[in-house]
Amino acid sequence: YLRFGPLEPVRALSAYLPFEVASAIRPEIMPVVSISAPPPPARQLTYPRPLWEQDSSRHAVLELVAELKANDAGRHQVNSNRLNHLATGGDFIAAVDLASRHVVIFTPDLKIQRKWPMTAGLATSMQAPLTLAARNDEVAAIDKDGTLAWWDRHGKRQGSFSLDGVFYDLALLGNGDFLVHQTRPFPYTLAIYGRDGRKKKQFGALTSDEPKAAPLLHQGFIATGRAGKAALALINPYKIFFFSRQGTSVQAVEITPEFQVFEPFAEQLGENRWRVLRQRVVYDVAWHRDLLHVLVSSDPERAASWLEIFSPEGEFLQRFYLTMRAIQLTFWNDDLILLGYDPRLKLQRFRIEKIHRQRE
Repeated sequence: YLRFGPLEPVRALSAYLPFEVASAIRPEIMPVVSISAPPPPARQLTYPRPLWEQDSSRHAVLELVAELKANDAGRHQVNSNRLNHLATGGDFIAAVDLASRHVVIFTPDLKIQRKWPMTAGLATSMQAPLTLAARNDEVAAIDKDGTLAWWDRHGKRQGSFSLDGVFYDLALLGNGDFLVHQTRPFPYTLAIYGRDGRKKKQFGALTSDEPKAAPLLHQGFIATGRAGKAALALINPYKIFFFSRQGTSVQAVEITPEFQVFEPFAEQLGENRWRVLRQRVVYDVAWHRDLLHVLVSSDPERAASWLEIFSPEGEFLQRFYLTMRAIQLTFWNDDLILLGYDPRLKLQRFRIEKIHRQRE
């Protein structure tokens, strides 16, 4: 039946939402988690010798097993002299052709499988890709204008959003989030973003005598490992920070290499304009088999490179001398993939072969 009369006022529900509920149905209202604790004092390694140097069972050499052929690059109209930004997916290797701004997909034997344009929107493409990351069947990149976009392995764009600040490197996490090496806002150097573009966490706080120049002074490369571990290696000084999966800095080491390194110099050009002059020491990093591999060179124009290997505790374990001037590295299974000059730009795959096995 119908009832005519005054209605009772509806009581307002509590505005409180449990964390789990809010993060699931209203992620945009969740605050950014900030970890401001500075890293522990860096352990100094001056002219270090590898701990495995005297262990003959650890000695190994790099054996070339595959290489990108010039005729293969020409057939697919890939400029092999402009390749950069290596990354490894589930069963492929990816790189960027900076000349055409295409992602190039390689088989593990470094044969070109396909390439596709780096579309960043419905009618836009990336103009100056800064970094590339891959995981399983996805590839992601950051453009100079701050666009972070990702695609499936066939080049179909899956999504994109815009970043603010100064950014330099990128990694895809196991849960689908993005780890971005982002040096603004100061003092943070690392941030985690969801697929919706929301920043979830910022950490890796570093101090600086020149806070306004810190976004340039704190640039480096990031790598992710097992159990959510992460590492940040600065370009110069040769300094590595190790982080737990929660974002806490658990270890830091600073290496004085066996070649001369000039300290970075920051010069203020205007109220908000800075220029940093520095010698580049670190070129790339990668986790593999729970070990951190760091690509180091003393001279970007003429010198060859070193591949230096560290434990998660920051112990310097092993060093490989490379004949090429390598600028990028990644891994395919247990094989090392290098991109570098010898003297022309080459993409090569090496097997790390134990010397004592060769003798048997």
